[in-house]
Amino acid sequence: MENKLHKSDFVELARRATSDLKRFSYFVQLAENYGTHPDLMAFNLDAERYEKIWFEMEVVNAIALSEWEIDGKPDEWGDRWASEFQRDAVEVTENLINFLEGLGREV
Repeated sequence: MENKLHKSDFVELARRATSDLKRFSYFVQLAENYGTHPDLMAFNLDAERYEKIWFEMEVVNAIALSEWEIDGKPDEWGDRWASEFQRDAVEVTENLINFLEGLGREV
């Protein structure tokens, strides 16, 4: 999947990504290849660190999706998301945002 989002747009998506499982899942999918985006390459991105953060996001996503599927893929799953997974999703997403916003500041 080619990613044409600018860093600022990607960060804005990240800020809204944890409101529910479907948004988070979509964002994690986008984030998988975003580490090779030209906007980030200009900052000599620490690809290993980016991959580690993304992997943590993918773990939260995979566990939540698995539980959602076990529950029969209900349309209304917000309460379970909020009580069991959202806190972890926010934490790993904030790690990604902090990493991206810190790019170019290490000079």
